[in-house]
Amino acid sequence: MGAGLDGSRGQLAAVRSAAAEMLQEVRPLARRASLAAASRASARRALRDFAGAAEAVFNGSSGVAQLSEILETVTALHATLRAGAQLSPRGAAGAVLGDGARRARQLLGDFSQILGRYKKHSGVSKRLVREWSAARPSTAAPALAEVDRAWWRLRDVLDEYIVRAERHLDAFNDAFDALTDYQDCSSSLSELLPHYYRAMAERERSHEQLRDAWRRSSDLMAQIASTIADADVFASFMLKEGCDSLTARRTLDQAQLASGAMRLLLHRHRADGLPEPRRDAWEEAVRSISASFEDRDARRVCQTSGRR
Repeated sequence: MGAGLDGSRGQLAAVRSAAAEMLQEVRPLARRASLAAASRASARRALRDFAGAAEAVFNGSSGVAQLSEILETVTALHATLRAGAQLSPRGAAGAVLGDGARRARQLLGDFSQILGRYKKHSGVSKRLVREWSAARPSTAAPALAEVDRAWWRLRDVLDEYIVRAERHLDAFNDAFDALTDYQDCSSSLSELLPHYYRAMAERERSHEQLRDAWRRSSDLMAQIASTIADADVFASFMLKEGCDSLTARRTLDQAQLASGAMRLLLHRHRADGLPEPRRDAWEEAVRSISASFEDRDARRVCQTSGRR
């Protein structure tokens, strides 16, 4: 194109007119081309080329070669956006749905992995606590039975939420399968909608159980902490078994397994866009248990008794 320009006023005026006309059409074309990911990528490359050519013109001499280059990049930008905008209304909607569905599939995959990790954590936790309970000495403090009951109830609350969250996940995966069929024209909107409504209903049920699980598990965590503190569980075992009491350490670990598992519920509140739940009862319980284990008076007693 540059070989045909000689710098005459008439040609330069024609260049400006052609570029201005194409640039006027760029905005509406860009709006439509932005619907699909592939169109967005092509448009970004064309815009970078256009910006580079424009910068060369404004920073250097506005000679014929530079004007020729910017006309070529304007033409390329216009053509790229026009090609990306050649979508029918259904095609445009399909592009939006397709991009959204791909992103949603990624989020659902992340959700599934998180649930899998917490299910594994649940299984390991329950196995360890069974082993620790069986290995306790016959003289173990009666308060540990209360700790165990609260711990298993808390574990049940968390496991019940995981089951509900899996149903939520399954409903959304099913809805996106139905959406794919709809995009491929292998099903109708009336066939898609029941899957959508089921997914929305499962989401509401999951959110309701999530909020309830946080309240109940916070109460149970507080119960565990108060039982440990009221009965001086750690101090009594340190006095009997020494400062490095295995029973005291395992009781601390048991409580920490419960508080750690509750982080799933916090994560799901954030991930689902729900208001942050009240954490004061949970945080106070965690602090109380840690303070009981690190209690200086209990340490001093076990040291002076010669049990280290």
